[in-house]
Amino acid sequence: MKHLSKHSEKIFLFLATGLLVVSYVLSNSLTTTKQAQSFRSMGVLRIAKSKNEVFVELNKDLSLMPGDAICYRIPPDEQWRMLEIRKASFSAGSKVEIFLEDDEITGSIRQAFSLVEDWRNSRESSLIKTAKGSQTVNHSEIVGIKGRPRLWLDEVPSDLESPDAELSFYQRTLEGSRDERIGEKIKWTNPKAELNSSSYDLFTPPIIYIHEGKLTTRMPSKEEKQQEIEPFGLELKSASKSAYPLRLVSWVGEVPYFEARADGESEEGQRIRNRIQPGACYKKSPNPKPGQPNVEVCDENDTEKWFKVEYFAVETYYNPQTGGRRPVGRAMVRDFVLNAEPFEINSLMTRVEAGDYTFRFAVSLPGLPGSEMVFKSTDEGKTYTFSGRDYEVSSVDLVNKMLTITKKDPRLSENVSQTYSF
Repeated sequence: MKHLSKHSEKIFLFLATGLLVVSYVLSNSLTTTKQAQSFRSMGVLRIAKSKNEVFVELNKDLSLMPGDAICYRIPPDEQWRMLEIRKASFSAGSKVEIFLEDDEITGSIRQAFSLVEDWRNSRESSLIKTAKGSQTVNHSEIVGIKGRPRLWLDEVPSDLESPDAELSFYQRTLEGSRDERIGEKIKWTNPKAELNSSSYDLFTPPIIYIHEGKLTTRMPSKEEKQQEIEPFGLELKSASKSAYPLRLVSWVGEVPYFEARADGESEEGQRIRNRIQPGACYKKSPNPKPGQPNVEVCDENDTEKWFKVEYFAVETYYNPQTGGRRPVGRAMVRDFVLNAEPFEINSLMTRVEAGDYTFRFAVSLPGLPGSEMVFKSTDEGKTYTFSGRDYEVSSVDLVNKMLTITKKDPRLSENVSQTYSF
């Protein structure tokens, strides 16, 4: 007994150390088997749909580019399936870290843009807002982008949404060609926090705390109450095509006459007749006199140019119902503000729709009366203020029918963006 009492401290230390080693091994085993599920439960990937296309959105900064792949499997299947990324879209206002051949740029995107698999051959460029000011980045020089892009896949299997699906962003087809600066593209790792994993020096007696039945080397601290985040506050109520402000009403020889709304907005009210020379560019007159034309000829390089009639002709229209014939003027118009393909305006049209949209939003914020906010598809880059909050029309995609609004609140350190489908 004296001999045991003499060595009791060493025996206790040996037993405590053994217990910690066993706990560490079991914890690591649990972490390995649950790693993919835990990463999925953190909401790193969200599946969404727009029209007939399906894409995924990331909630974690990763460096996934067109040509890379997202891998997944459904246990107990050991085979990983690869889903190739064909396009990566980055929304306006999102924070990114861009890797170039000989440089790195950290900042936020001024205007939304997308990259496809052959982006290294692109001639496009984008403006990035950095701490030192705005900087232009050529897409062909981009090696990789670390951020939270929207990823467009060739296919999105239905079982990818299964709660049992395990995800991996390890690029299995790569053989050492990856840029070393882009760590997350090599392999993602699950955070160790809250997984009860420990790292103790085998020969150094640690100070151990028991918190909620778990061993830890840190003093338990009170949970900090997270600040409640205000909702975005905008709900899209309608998206309707707007009436075009020009209407073809007559012609003299090969020169058409168009009526333009005096205020450029309301469909009712006074209209001004304008003689339009085909092939010439026109812009709005800054201060037109009463009864005088409200558009004027401008230079091709004028930043305020509005439209041009590329082609005009008079043809005979046959009415199959009455059997009558009548001349019809047909004009092919290119609108530089809409930045769309040329479209036709003819003298039979009482209302012209040129592809621009009017968006009506309901504004609903806690503690504030409800209101309405109206944006137009030509308002990209404009900002509207409501009760101290700035809502900027970050991007309008008329092809994919998507609209992105960025909310700027002085009480928050970062801007928040939301995308709407219409």
